[in-house]
Amino acid sequence: MPSVRIIEPSPDKVIPAKTDFDVVITAQKIQFGFFTSPKNTYYIAPQQLNSEGLIKGHIHVTIQKVDGNNLFETKEHAFFKGISDKLVNGKVKTTVKGGLPDGLYRISTLTSAMNHQLVALPVAARGAVDDAIYIHVGSGSNKDTGSTTTNSVSNGGSGGSKGKKHKKK
Repeated sequence: MPSVRIIEPSPDKVIPAKTDFDVVITAQKIQFGFFTSPKNTYYIAPQQLNSEGLIKGHIHVTIQKVDGNNLFETKEHAFFKGISDKLVNGKVKTTVKGGLPDGLYRISTLTSAMNHQLVALPVAARGAVDDAIYIHVGSGSNKDTGSTTTNSVSNGGSGGSKGKKHKKK
């Protein structure tokens, strides 16, 4: 099953506002470089595998501004890009041209099959395919995100936890 990870930018560094920066993603167990025309083939064909059993697909990068503990509006984004490139040394990248204004942002990936549907995997009990990181841009004036709640669903009595409050120090 595929796995991707955002390795740049580093979430512990502040990115200068309105300055180009790269988002670099490493991936395994998927063959990137397959991106059909969304106007003609969006969702109309099933996921396809190569001769080694790897999903033929591509990845998207979405960047959204964080607004305290409010939910993200899925229709809104500061940056969105579908990356149709093949992996080079296990990595793909895109440049955020012109950068972003000051603030706190979430960068996330959407790993897709060639016809743009999210990858379908054979089991539910697994780790996530996609990744997300949070970055600070500019003066860092929006660094305090307050408290957040993490929820887990119990796995048939074999673990899981109730929501836990975390306060950023």
